[in-house]
Amino acid sequence: MAVDANSVYFVANDYAVYAFDKATGKQNWKCTTSSKSSRAPFVMGDTLLAGLFNYNIENTQSVLIHTKTGDTIASLPFETPHTRPHFKNNIMYCTTIYNAGQIIAYDLKKNTVLWDRFIAHGVDTQPVYLKDKIIANAEGDNWFELSYDNKLLGKCNNPAPFVEDITCVENYRMLTHDGKKLDAAFFEKYFSDEYAALKTYFTGNNTFIMNYKTLLVIEKKAKVKHNVNIDDIIYNLTDAEGQSIEIKFSEYYDILKADDASVWFITNNILVVCNIKTGKATKTYNLTPWQPHQAVLDGNTLWLINRTDGQLYGLTLN
Repeated sequence: MAVDANSVYFVANDYAVYAFDKATGKQNWKCTTSSKSSRAPFVMGDTLLAGLFNYNIENTQSVLIHTKTGDTIASLPFETPHTRPHFKNNIMYCTTIYNAGQIIAYDLKKNTVLWDRFIAHGVDTQPVYLKDKIIANAEGDNWFELSYDNKLLGKCNNPAPFVEDITCVENYRMLTHDGKKLDAAFFEKYFSDEYAALKTYFTGNNTFIMNYKTLLVIEKKAKVKHNVNIDDIIYNLTDAEGQSIEIKFSEYYDILKADDASVWFITNNILVVCNIKTGKATKTYNLTPWQPHQAVLDGNTLWLINRTDGQLYGLTLN
């Protein structure tokens, strides 16, 4: 799901991409696809990038759609990006499936893949896009640097496993917002369930990392400011009558937004607003009636897709 100033866009389970007007709730357009996907579309100005497996068009795996009309602008030979894209001078950099797991540079105006580099399962790990270089994952805890014109940076003889043409990698798990390297031992210390996927969010001053039961707020130089036990928050909630809220496990959890004051995250159908200075929850919202499958926070409106009925809901948060 994605939003811009006027509309909300999502891929539904009826093999279609929809655009709805945020103010009126009316459907603006519908674009039929040949498959359904849980991968969210991306908005780029007046263009929407969405998966569209139209088997009548050779080698098409996604499309650019005009956000106002729903008309197809271009057909693309790669999947919807697996990680958040980066845009620079009309070029989109992203990780995607393009024959295999690749990081690519795509010219939006010329509808051309400028270059691609094989990164195997690194396709599902968010690269770090800096002013003068990209730091990308080459599977596992192996990271490498390259320029925006696809030149490998760094001189060493430590090749990436499974990716033979990447000749120099460093081994760590993640970079923080200020470029500090977090290794496997760091995550073993703070996250007991190593198999639960980690969600991340970066601001200029903090790195946020969470799974379904732990949230870390990290300051400069990889200092952990808060280690928040999410269970202590959600399993002590009560309703207006003082009765305990029944918490039902959900596979969906994510960090929706963060700034220098608060971080908003969802886990087990509960939206939590956590104060960064104190590490304490200041607000909670019980979303169990809406069973969120995907969610986007847009000002004081929460847009979500219900995983049970597949419908779009817009909730005003007080």
